[in-house]
Amino acid sequence: MGSSCSSGDSVVPDPPSEQEVFDNLDVAEGKIWRIAFAAFDDDKTGRIDAGHELLKMYIAEASAVQSDQVETTIAKYATDGFLTLEAFKKLLAENAVNETFVLSTFQSLAQTEDTVESFAMRMTLERLGSSLVPQDCDLPEPVWEKVLDKVMTGADVTVSMEFFIERCGLFHRYVRTLRQQKNPISW
Repeated sequence: MGSSCSSGDSVVPDPPSEQEVFDNLDVAEGKIWRIAFAAFDDDKTGRIDAGHELLKMYIAEASAVQSDQVETTIAKYATDGFLTLEAFKKLLAENAVNETFVLSTFQSLAQTEDTVESFAMRMTLERLGSSLVPQDCDLPEPVWEKVLDKVMTGADVTVSMEFFIERCGLFHRYVRTLRQQKNPISW
């Protein structure tokens, strides 16, 4: 098995534990992404060909990039037709959530108001979560509750649009990381 990332980018880490995901999401995501990158770096050069078919499939599954936008999005982050680990991580981090969808969801809940009730936000995230996780990788109820508690930390009785968008992004990150921690995306 691998070891921690501390030795550099050439070392493939072990997958994070569930507790690691909750303790430090950034580090857990980094491990998941480093493992995925290594799987696509066929020649172990530290670069992935932007046209790699499995890379395209992974980006469509592990980010909010729509399947018809995957190639265009990869091209934005690629240099000379290749993605480095840093570019790969940046692509995934910057495309964690579809902000247009989240904004539309907020507007639907808020109607004519500037805020949404926290309870409505939490219920919306619960429904949204089931669409982010395939049936073969369902997360147990206590894990869902822990994710929702983490995401809703600091919420008042009502939440602003900014809070809603930021926390929906955080929610997506937790769910995708836990999904891959439990059941890595593979073909």
